[in-house]
Amino acid sequence: MQKSKFISVLRQLRHEEMAEFAKFLKQYHKKDKTALRVFQYVYAHFPDFNHPNLSLELAYPEIYNTPLPESPLETKNRLAKKLLNKLSELSLWLEDFLWHQKISKPSAEKDLIWATILIERNLYPELSKHRLSLKKNLTQILPEDIPGYLNLMVASYLTNYHSAELARDTDPNMFPDFIKSLDSFYAVTRLKLACEMETRKRVKPETVTNGESPFSWSNLMALLPPDQVQNQPLLAIYSELFLLITENSHSSYEKVETILKENLDRIAQKEQYDILVFLQNYTARQIRRGNRAYLKIAHNLNVFGVDQGFFTKDGTISANHYTSIITAGCKANALDWVKDFAKVYSLKLEPNIREEATKLGEATIQFGMANYTEVLSILQNHYFSDTHCEIRSRSLIMMSIWELKETAKYIQKYSLAFEQYLINRYKKDKSSIIVASLNFVRIFKKIASGSKDKPELITEIESLELLFFREWLLQQARRLP
Repeated sequence: MQKSKFISVLRQLRHEEMAEFAKFLKQYHKKDKTALRVFQYVYAHFPDFNHPNLSLELAYPEIYNTPLPESPLETKNRLAKKLLNKLSELSLWLEDFLWHQKISKPSAEKDLIWATILIERNLYPELSKHRLSLKKNLTQILPEDIPGYLNLMVASYLTNYHSAELARDTDPNMFPDFIKSLDSFYAVTRLKLACEMETRKRVKPETVTNGESPFSWSNLMALLPPDQVQNQPLLAIYSELFLLITENSHSSYEKVETILKENLDRIAQKEQYDILVFLQNYTARQIRRGNRAYLKIAHNLNVFGVDQGFFTKDGTISANHYTSIITAGCKANALDWVKDFAKVYSLKLEPNIREEATKLGEATIQFGMANYTEVLSILQNHYFSDTHCEIRSRSLIMMSIWELKETAKYIQKYSLAFEQYLINRYKKDKSSIIVASLNFVRIFKKIASGSKDKPELITEIESLELLFFREWLLQQARRLP
């Protein structure tokens, strides 16, 4: 049951939406008592839809007041299918509910759908009235995301071209208005795609195909009057983002940050998050190049993301986000903020990962405070079920025993065991995380053994594309005689 389409969609509903869906079912499907019982049983477990009680074997007796027989198998399957069929019906009704929600509230999509219905039914007098009100609304609201620009362009087509032609409208601004909307949609969409493509070239060059057409920022900007760019936050942001990514212009970074923060109420949250990811990718590249100023910037981006709620979903935060935010904060020496974050957000971790993620987060903070003995006390003799957490844990242990100046024999033994662990993982997982971890251990071994010329070692650390704890390795390499 937990993997049914119905429950998969239910997971995305907020508490108030679940209550509204319950009312919807009682209003429109009150005669189907069995379906209502199924829903009430599932609803009782909200938001924990992974609860064991939602298995077929446990749910069936509660809903139908009779046990699900183990044999004969044909009977069991037939009865189980009854319950699965009800889940399928509920899934269809949930789709109806979501459609009803979408079109019952004022929105551009609702206006567009109604305009197309009027056109299809040849209701030209009503279309003429609707076109004027739709056109008025469009001029008063700027799109807050890329889909919004698409809606604006389609609506502009319907109001300024298609329906105007049918209504024999002679408005002199008809075509210029449509062209302006068309240019805005093309420009903002093409700019965002260009930012994505340029980022991929730098992060994952292997994903870029030879068939991609070259992008000319200057040619695109020539389409648009300067005031059109300045008055549309998303156009201005993606224009500056493109310059930031391609020309490493820090002034563009500052402009993006300023425009974004000044227009939070005019940009959809999903679009804000996409912009944040572009900035994070750019910042990560700068840090890999040894630009230490971006350590603080990376932390500030995380603070912004936390404040905007980007890293929590349904009130929970992933272990990866939790530990990554702590790590970035420690690197930026923002230890007071990190301690507060760790305390508050440890309660937002899923119960099944809370202990491990909290333990790793605390060890990361202690390492940032140079409390290396405390790091070992927290992490030694503890194995993490998550591979990435285990890698981070072993890395912290290895760096701590080095900082505590343990014997060369012990350090060599630990680093060899860690390297073999990563080699075994690499056979099944050749992801960038495993590669960066392997590079980290191998560079560490060279530092510990003193087997490589110091300038060559520093150059190697600086030039490796995938490498964890680059700054720490550089510090250790520079201390070599």
